[in-house]
Amino acid sequence: MRNPDRTDTLRHEFAHTLNETAGEGVPGERGLGKLPSWMDEGAAVYAQSVPGEFESDFASAVRSGRLIPFSQMAVPTSNPNQVGVFYGQSWAMVSYLINKGGPEAYSRLMATIKAGKRYDQAISEVYGFADLNAFESAFKSAVGATQQTSPTVRPTTAATPTPRAQASATATRTSAAAASPRAGDDDSVGRGTIVIGGIAVLFLLAAVFALLISLMMANNRKSSAGNSPGSPPPESR
Repeated sequence: MRNPDRTDTLRHEFAHTLNETAGEGVPGERGLGKLPSWMDEGAAVYAQSVPGEFESDFASAVRSGRLIPFSQMAVPTSNPNQVGVFYGQSWAMVSYLINKGGPEAYSRLMATIKAGKRYDQAISEVYGFADLNAFESAFKSAVGATQQTSPTVRPTTAATPTPRAQASATATRTSAAAASPRAGDDDSVGRGTIVIGGIAVLFLLAAVFALLISLMMANNRKSSAGNSPGSPPPESR
């Protein structure tokens, strides 16, 4: 079953705009920060009403030990069989950080990256992880994933342009708490989600207003046709 909330496409794409504003530096200004793809896409999925099929893709990867190494998450996966896992894992990583430190800590993380600090250094500064491997180990422990040893790779400082996900998602959610770092913690929803929801409501109201205007114009046209010169004038008394 597909996600019934048709505003999720708007939520997802608007979150990308917020990410660019809040977390990426502007040429000519102080700092040239660049968000890794997992932060950009993860926050965009987090802003949706539900993560949809990306959550089940992540849960499946947790069970089968197919999570993508964090050192490879800075850029989108080139493996078409891992696209769902990439988006699901990105969502889970962002959710883990928001649940761990709250929206305020995540906002500081974005600001630190925007100021020009490499994202792995910013995560260490804000959340206290020794390095990216320590973050990965803590995350896997939290979601119950099998620990996998991988060589330490210095992450890239600038990710390539990320693909924009379309909201083709299912409404079914995985019930296992080990595979869902966001479950049962609705209080941790970020301010960005609230803003996106408000924008979606404004778009809905605008659509209703446009419909009312079109109905009024149609009625005016009918009235004008009824009072055209070819119609007999009303009798005077």
